[in-house]
Amino acid sequence: MILNVFLYHISANAVPAPQKEYDIDYWKKIIGKIKAEEVNRWCENNLSPSKKADNGRDIEIVKKLATNKKYKYIWDQNTLQVFNKNVPFFYLYQGESDGGVKAFLKWRINGNQYPKDIGEVDWKVINKINLNKIENSGGRDLFPNYGHFGDYKQANFYGNSNYMLRIRLNKEILDLLFTPELLALTSKSINGFDSFGCLIPYVHKDKDVNAIWNRAENSQGWLNGYIGLNTELKEPYSFAVAKAAPSRFLLQMIASRLELVFRDTGEPFKDGRNAEHIAYLEYVDKLRENN
Repeated sequence: MILNVFLYHISANAVPAPQKEYDIDYWKKIIGKIKAEEVNRWCENNLSPSKKADNGRDIEIVKKLATNKKYKYIWDQNTLQVFNKNVPFFYLYQGESDGGVKAFLKWRINGNQYPKDIGEVDWKVINKINLNKIENSGGRDLFPNYGHFGDYKQANFYGNSNYMLRIRLNKEILDLLFTPELLALTSKSINGFDSFGCLIPYVHKDKDVNAIWNRAENSQGWLNGYIGLNTELKEPYSFAVAKAAPSRFLLQMIASRLELVFRDTGEPFKDGRNAEHIAYLEYVDKLRENN
């Protein structure tokens, strides 16, 4: 899914710079000079037995992560929204098809009856959703999108619309993302020293030498209630968010912002225009047809 040689949509605008956590050399430098065999052996011994994608955690168990005493500095205990929303640090992107854009917009306006005048749309304020009220059955407030997320250049290869999803994670969540609390691995993602799925757990062992990492479904990286680390053919990895409600809920719970951005810039504003408003005007007739 991530490619070494990138094709660009023609644009006069600058695009987001690569983020270092998507670069395998970043993780190698943390480890330093060490034999690959030692890293591989340690990783093999600390990956849990095989699991199917329908195993994992349900929404109520995912909520317990946010209410754990260790992490109360990260989440508001009433709404389970993350603190420090104005401190963007790390981004996950997903190139969207028309279907993905429509699903996001329908969720974003939260049941509004699709008026023609954009000024009448009561846009949902993401940080006002009380995640504590979302149950295992899901519901209208549960984030609808799922699939594989990665860096901007990777995401630019996927989808046929003019838009991407951008998931903003703050510093505290980034620190937690690369731990067994959130991340699940595939057996192929720990295959060798040049694998993210082997290097990441080895780096983490300094924090918890006895940590056991959950095993995600091997072909796509799905595991309910976790973010899967999915190995790609031409680049090291993507983050896998399963269609099941617990995985979408976890993504929503760790995000400080979920937003639609312009594909050619990776940003929510361009020439004074907001991507979500422009997308709404573009898709409102289709949304009405499918309502």
